[in-house]
Amino acid sequence: MQHNDGGFDDEAPGDDVLQVIEQSDGVTARGIAGAIGIGTEEAKERLRRLQDAGEVEQDADGTWVVPEIAGADDPYAF
Repeated sequence: MQHNDGGFDDEAPGDDVLQVIEQSDGVTARGIAGAIGIGTEEAKERLRRLQDAGEVEQDADGTWVVPEIAGADDPYAF
């Protein structure tokens, strides 16, 4: 969360968004905004930053999810 002096709290600005996505099967930017009490445009900006960092991706139906990480039983993991 941003302070008036322009600094941020100890928590990264996308951490709360990432937590909402991790706890869902897919959520819209509007759903994220409502869940954490921010504006939709702010949620979209945070999603863009998380997407650029590879933390989240958007499905074909427009919902945001955390990408699956290959596990030990994944036959394509090397």
